[in-house]
Amino acid sequence: AASLAARPAAAFDPVRERGHLCLVAASCWAHRGWKAMAGLAVILPHMHDLFSAQVGKVDVPDTTGSTDRLVEKFEQDSAEAGMARTLSEKRRLAERLHAAGDFEAALDAFHAAAEAAQELDKPGQEAVVVLGMADCLSREKQVDDVLVLGMFAHSADRAQAAGDDSTRFHALAGAATLKRALGRRGESTHAWDGVLSFARGLGNAKLISMACTQLAFVLLDAKEGGVEMVNEDKETVHHIAGAGSASSSEQPAVQLGPGADLRRAIKLLEEAQTATSEVGDDPAQAATACMNLAGAFRRAGNTANKRRAERELASAFGKVRQHGPDQLRLQVARQMVELHEESPWLSEDRGDEHASMLAECRAVVQAADSHVVKKQTAMDIAQQHDPDARFMQERAAWAQKKLAEMARQDSDSEDEAVGLAHPKDEDWRRP
Repeated sequence: AASLAARPAAAFDPVRERGHLCLVAASCWAHRGWKAMAGLAVILPHMHDLFSAQVGKVDVPDTTGSTDRLVEKFEQDSAEAGMARTLSEKRRLAERLHAAGDFEAALDAFHAAAEAAQELDKPGQEAVVVLGMADCLSREKQVDDVLVLGMFAHSADRAQAAGDDSTRFHALAGAATLKRALGRRGESTHAWDGVLSFARGLGNAKLISMACTQLAFVLLDAKEGGVEMVNEDKETVHHIAGAGSASSSEQPAVQLGPGADLRRAIKLLEEAQTATSEVGDDPAQAATACMNLAGAFRRAGNTANKRRAERELASAFGKVRQHGPDQLRLQVARQMVELHEESPWLSEDRGDEHASMLAECRAVVQAADSHVVKKQTAMDIAQQHDPDARFMQERAAWAQKKLAEMARQDSDSEDEAVGLAHPKDEDWRRP
């Protein structure tokens, strides 16, 4: 403006001056814009620092660790689910193979199930499958008793840890049964005493009945040494223990009546019979308990015990007379017939009902024997038309004849040896 004022008026050109003014205005605005940009450039770094500081103050959760833990838990749950499925499948397979009698394959399946149970830390499942392994191994021809008894003990311990009383009972009973099968009567008796105490503690009538019966069988297995003295009716009057050899310097001990083991066996079988009646109305089980008790009474051998045995057998036959298993009915009937053949006086003055029952027992036995005879006759007829079968039959008969001759020669040589003297007739022997 100052330059325009200083110029003369004639030199003023509106067009040219308008352009000059525009340049000046543009220069001014550019100068202002530059200053504004310079100020903004100064402010922007401070805004950036302030924004960064505010962002740093915000707590952003770190999800890396939780994600890893979630993945790890998912993998662990998947592994446990797969192991549980393996355990269930292997156990069902082992039980099917065991029921089919394939104990070798069942053993492998039980072993796989035991490994899965250990991985899952399930003591109850481990106890069951280890018990199955022990049962399979105990059925082999050559039994590793140390291994099998150890497995029974391990199963009992794991069952105790899981609170499974039933599996623990069967594990203890399995060990006691194996000891009896191995001929270790003392160990088996001690083991069954422990099993019976455990069953009584549980208060389970079914387990008590089983333990009492098996312990009684172990006691009845015993063969006491000495001489049994009988009366004119062939009934045991007393037992002389310690008289097994003529050179024995011990004073023989006279024992009246049956021995201590037999008396205890009778009491145990009576307890088993009572426990069986508490379990429920099962005619077959009740008849079996009566038959077991009758067998112990028959072994006692005196008049009173024979009458008690006859009453137990009559009770057993009445339980299976109509609806019991045929094989059990035959067993009871056969024992009844044998008892009356040994002691005919048992049927004296017993009435028509007793006579009818005895006649029915004899009919059952005769029917079974006639069936066996018919079956044997059919086999003989078939063998007559088969030369190979007839040859094998003749060969078997020849072998039996030779064995009988060898046994007779051995008995003749034993008679010549020095030993106890016996009466010549056979009336002194107990029936």
